[in-house]
Amino acid sequence: MRFVIVLAALAGCATAPLDPTPKGLHDQCGAVPLQGLVGQERSAIAGQRFAASSVRLILPGMAVTQDFRPDRLNILISDADRIAAIRCG
Repeated sequence: MRFVIVLAALAGCATAPLDPTPKGLHDQCGAVPLQGLVGQERSAIAGQRFAASSVRLILPGMAVTQDFRPDRLNILISDADRIAAIRCG
């Protein structure tokens, strides 16, 4: 019983992941309308038109710069060759 109480107390301490996007800069790259592609195969982005001034496809293990550009669209691909996330940066 004591174990359950401790787990319940720790669950209340959980925090949401940090959003690296500075406040006021959300979706300058047009990522929001593309969220329906998340979870689909990488080929789903073929032929898509993007509002962003630049698009960066990030493959597993790929080295990328850490500079933040609110107008750049980042498309992260999982090990299973699926779209894992689409976000500005």
